[in-house]
Amino acid sequence: LSQRLALLQGLMDANGHVLSLGQCSFATLNKGLVEGVAELVRSLGSKVSIGRQDSRHCVRFSTSLSVFRDPSKLERHLKLSKSSRASKRRYITKIE
Repeated sequence: LSQRLALLQGLMDANGHVLSLGQCSFATLNKGLVEGVAELVRSLGSKVSIGRQDSRHCVRFSTSLSVFRDPSKLERHLKLSKSSRASKRRYITKIE
């Protein structure tokens, strides 16, 4: 878990953004990288959406995890995610 989170933090510090409602966004020209980031975020328990933003591929997600190490991005994410209902996680509750 800690290695996956550290990898996501590095990616988000480089190409990640915090949107107005506390949602996180990662955008790049490389579709495969976006799909990999989406899978990484899913493995940490968050829902994702993949789309296009101008000419770039983009993944968006909401999480209460600290996905940034950059102080300004981290502060913005913590502030906006607390003030919105965007921070939802998925949990396994039953296996049959």
